[in-house]
Amino acid sequence: MKPNILLTIVFSALISAAFGLFAASPADAAISYAGGWYTNLCGNSTADAYNCPANCNPYNGSCSGSYVYKFTCNGQTNECVSNGTGPSTFQSFDTGICNQTQQIDVFNQNCGPVSNWQCPGTSALTGFMVWYKPSCCQNTCQGARDPEKPGNPYPHNVTLNSYTVNFSWSHNDFGSCGGNTCNNTCNSPVPGSNRYSLYVDGVRVYRGNNKSFTYTVTGQNHTWYVVAHSNCRQRQSNTWSFTVNRPPTAAAQITSNALCNANPASQGWSGVHPLRAGSGSAGINNPLQVRATYTDPDAPPI
Repeated sequence: MKPNILLTIVFSALISAAFGLFAASPADAAISYAGGWYTNLCGNSTADAYNCPANCNPYNGSCSGSYVYKFTCNGQTNECVSNGTGPSTFQSFDTGICNQTQQIDVFNQNCGPVSNWQCPGTSALTGFMVWYKPSCCQNTCQGARDPEKPGNPYPHNVTLNSYTVNFSWSHNDFGSCGGNTCNNTCNSPVPGSNRYSLYVDGVRVYRGNNKSFTYTVTGQNHTWYVVAHSNCRQRQSNTWSFTVNRPPTAAAQITSNALCNANPASQGWSGVHPLRAGSGSAGINNPLQVRATYTDPDAPPI
């Protein structure tokens, strides 16, 4: 069924308000599926990740839930609210479409048929995916290659004395996309730009063209890796590790000045010691061993 004009306006406002559509930036390549690619994943029009509570999987092109709807539009767009079907408990993209966009939405209540929409608010929508399938050409282009794996990492298997770390890696080849063969012309339609993503302890902290980035960590033990993104492919490096262990503070806190105390940790200097008064070893600047407590800035609290 095709929703009326009012439904289209309400639905568009609902999606935009609930998940905050924003313009795409030249960052990671959009996730691809079945010869097409995503133009919007739950408000993320870069479409490089899906992060909504609804049970949707961009890698198999489907969503499931109590009330799932699917819409179809001509051409490429990042929002599609016409020609809807549903509700059902499962919807998947039609991989045989050509030059069309489909959108799957998941709701936590029954919004009724699309011809009689009953969900004017925003809380009912729990997730959505928008997918575009270009022309129905054959994927027969030669030479598609994954990017080179990033290497030559720093830091790796080292102990640093600072929480501020300059990560660096080497990489030269982003590979090639291949593409579709149409009318004896090879096209590579998947959008995106060559970029790197740096992940520290599983969290992405950088996206861009540089092969180094300075980042401040917390704690002692860390892992990191880099993903090289081409226009349509990606390659992850190995996972590397390092430790931060700053030296103890230079100034000690004196807890005892008993002469020759057990387990001395440092040396200090004393003046005249009363127990040696009158002896040949008494006097100014006699070496005196003292017990000292150093504070290790990386040690856990006692």
